[in-house]
Amino acid sequence: MRRRSRPGWRARRLATRVLVAVLVVLVLAGGWLALGLLEARQTLLVGAAGVRDELARAEVALTRGRLEEAVAAVQAAERSLAVAAAVPERPEVRVAARLPVLSGGIADTRRLLAVAAGLTGAGERAVAVAPRLRAGPGALLRGDRFDLDALDDAIAQAKGLLAELEAARAQLQAVRGGPLEPGVDETRRWALERLDDALGRARPLVATLDALPAAVGVDEPRRYLVVLTSPAGQRPPGGVPLAVREVVLEQGVVDLRPGDGELAEALRDAGVSAEFPATGRAWLRAAEARGRPRPDGVIVIDPLATRMLLEATGPVAVPGYGQVGAADAVDRLIRDAERRWPDREERRRYHEAVLATLVARFLSGHDLVATGRVLGAAGAGRNVQAYSTDPGLQRMLALHQLDGAGRPRR
Repeated sequence: MRRRSRPGWRARRLATRVLVAVLVVLVLAGGWLALGLLEARQTLLVGAAGVRDELARAEVALTRGRLEEAVAAVQAAERSLAVAAAVPERPEVRVAARLPVLSGGIADTRRLLAVAAGLTGAGERAVAVAPRLRAGPGALLRGDRFDLDALDDAIAQAKGLLAELEAARAQLQAVRGGPLEPGVDETRRWALERLDDALGRARPLVATLDALPAAVGVDEPRRYLVVLTSPAGQRPPGGVPLAVREVVLEQGVVDLRPGDGELAEALRDAGVSAEFPATGRAWLRAAEARGRPRPDGVIVIDPLATRMLLEATGPVAVPGYGQVGAADAVDRLIRDAERRWPDREERRRYHEAVLATLVARFLSGHDLVATGRVLGAAGAGRNVQAYSTDPGLQRMLALHQLDGAGRPRR
């Protein structure tokens, strides 16, 4: 006689089948998720490495003045970024983002991609501002004038670059990392070092460009005394004035005025101080006492700074006096000048001609990046010193160690 199936047994069998089916689905889903995440991770690593390597190549190219190579590298970084940025939109990654164990890592991935996007955007800004700082049709300084449109564009690009870097750093600080995210902590430390280095260079650039409109007379004409002195170590606040030229800037146009021997004598007789800002103020008063409009600032360059400038930009031909190069600059300006022109007035005219040629070399826009490095090094040794009556410009001079205040000579 057939036994009847009990309802409980049938229910258990059905439940077992359902459980097996669920387990199979989970195993398959887990495999899909695991394989998908492994593939996504590999794609992400390749894309991120491409962004890092190409941006590093762009930075080297910019440093060496190879703009086309830098542009190509930034474009390659953008392509690598596009590959990496598509990873978080994959279905398996979106599923992982909802799982408590994996969601933190996916959030960090998105933040790191935002950092990469910020760095790539900063790279775009860098290659856009670079032509403004070097010789060529887009340069902000050409001949005897500053291109104000180019200056406005350079300021906007530099500020955009700084904003990209600051936003990237904020995203990076939000990355949590931890033992479940191998490599993230190291990546974060590496990226923070790179960002801080880039910010350390971008902030002075923005401050400098921001100060230039006032410095070049956009709102009102600016007058500066440019003074060639003997080596700075011969006198506490700087060297003895050898020649003086007045430079007037109005709406970016540069007007180099003739030399003035009496003004050079007046500066020699003016009071001096161990701190150059005090010397600068005394020299401006001395110029005003001669009945001329009081200058807005004074810039001093000595023979050692002249040598550094010529090392970076090449020799100059001084009209009527021949060529002066880096190797013989100090001797030509001091000992050789005293031997060849024992008459003080003749020697002053020679120094004025050299000074005018140096000013012209700077205004040629040959390479503002290289010139800026020279000025920074010369300022640190107090071989170039400057003072401005404009507080904003004076802060910019202090930022670049060009104010001659409270730093030992090298």
